[in-house]
This record gives sequence, C-alpha cells and structure tokens, in this order.
Amino acid sequence: MVKKKENWNDIPSLDGLEVDWQFEPENPLGKRMWVRVGHVRLFQILGVKNIPVKVVAKGFIESCGQ
Repeated sequence: MVKKKENWNDIPSLDGLEVDWQFEPENPLGKRMWVRVGHVRLFQILGVKNIPVKVVAKGFIESCGQ
C-alpha cells in the first residue's frame, strides 16, 4: 500500500487564530545585570588600539581592524 505524502493543505485551520501586527518584543536593555563596556574603555582594559574581528555569513566574509 502506498502511503499518501503529507501536505500543508491537509492541516485544518485553527478557528479564531489571528496575527498580532502590533507585536513588540520585550526590550532587554533595561533588564541587564551589568552595563556593557564601551569600545574606548575596552581598548583601555585590553591595552590595544584596535580589536581585529572577522564577520562570516553564508556568501559573505569580511575582515575588519587589521
């Protein structure tokens, strides 16, 4: 017996389900345990003038700070 392939159209809709277009996620900025360190202070702490970083994403590679 051939099993029928599942399809998204076979899933029944949920009555009364709506999208909240006015949704705003909670802002964690006021809930941090510690304040973030600014780049100038971080340079002072590490004793360097710049911090090399490498950003990698699918189809994109960029080196900065060298």
